[in-house]
Amino acid sequence: MFRRYFKFWREALDFHSGAYRLDFFWIHVVNDLILAIIGFATLTVSNSFWFVLKVDAAVFIVLFVPSLSLFIRRLRDTGFSINQVMFVLLSPSLLWIAIDISAELRSIVLALLVILIYFGWLLFLVSRRSAYWTPWLSRKEKIGYGIGFAVMVSLSFGLQLAAGSVIRQDVKKVLVHAVFKQQKIEKDTVQTTESDTSSSSELSSSAERIPSSSSSASSEIPDKSIVDVPDDSVTKAYRQLSVDVIGDSDFGHFQVKGNWQQDTSSLQWLQLTQQIMILTSTQGQGWVVDFSSFSFQKIIGQSQLTLSNFPTISALRIDGTYKSPNSDTVKNMAYLEWHTSDGHIRVVYVIAPSQALLNLIVKTIGETYQSQ
Repeated sequence: MFRRYFKFWREALDFHSGAYRLDFFWIHVVNDLILAIIGFATLTVSNSFWFVLKVDAAVFIVLFVPSLSLFIRRLRDTGFSINQVMFVLLSPSLLWIAIDISAELRSIVLALLVILIYFGWLLFLVSRRSAYWTPWLSRKEKIGYGIGFAVMVSLSFGLQLAAGSVIRQDVKKVLVHAVFKQQKIEKDTVQTTESDTSSSSELSSSAERIPSSSSSASSEIPDKSIVDVPDDSVTKAYRQLSVDVIGDSDFGHFQVKGNWQQDTSSLQWLQLTQQIMILTSTQGQGWVVDFSSFSFQKIIGQSQLTLSNFPTISALRIDGTYKSPNSDTVKNMAYLEWHTSDGHIRVVYVIAPSQALLNLIVKTIGETYQSQ
């Protein structure tokens, strides 16, 4: 069996002889399994689908010329002349023309039908019997090759399925990030237009809104160190509650106290006993939230937050007050933001009924945050 695969490399630059059907399909199954193994091993080590794509691209480059020569030898073995082989090699241009026509007609069904017909035609060409001589296989050899095909296809499919969760997660992040980027561009355009037509009083009031990133933090926000505040009754009661861990696989996790409930539609965590709310988000997950509803009523100052488990990361903290749109209750609010090594932004909103409780929760987040 593997003698045929080694022959594939020996004849990597042979564009003139022939290749039997068994050689062609066996080699492709082996190459697919090798790619699946390399991809799965790379994904296990790096946990990044995009790095896997780079590795697979390098392998494809190595396999390109040998695979092209094998394809040409298979066509020559079926009796195709050199002119017919050249037509098949240039046929992808006809496929793109057909797809462009389907796009102009805005017919997805037609495009899928064209692709199906094209690849079905290629499969028919490489599946034809040899025009010269087809080797004879014994019953034992046929069974051996059949088992080999089944095992390799199953292993390849299993490895790809195992990597599917990571792939879906990375692709989802890219898609959501693209949506966020487009929304941000549209929002910046609207804000620029509004700023050109607004009065000076409107400009000053808009400065009170929460910044979307540390780089956009207004220079008017004073640097103000956090002052320790003695525990009040609600903070003392909070300290007596059992420890809980909130977060998710995208954002990370950190410790809080009490029983927390998650509102998955708005990505909020709620602790009803002390009327606390925490919102966590990342650039790949939470930017669909309407952050304008969490604008500060008043900004008090900004400072730096220390992340105990990530001392090299600079985290921004902005403190102020928040007024609920459904009542006249004013609470203390802190906005936290930092950039992780994966290039994503971590954003946290904490709203608590007292400054002492707010400081305690923010301090605990800084001490216990873990990215995994």
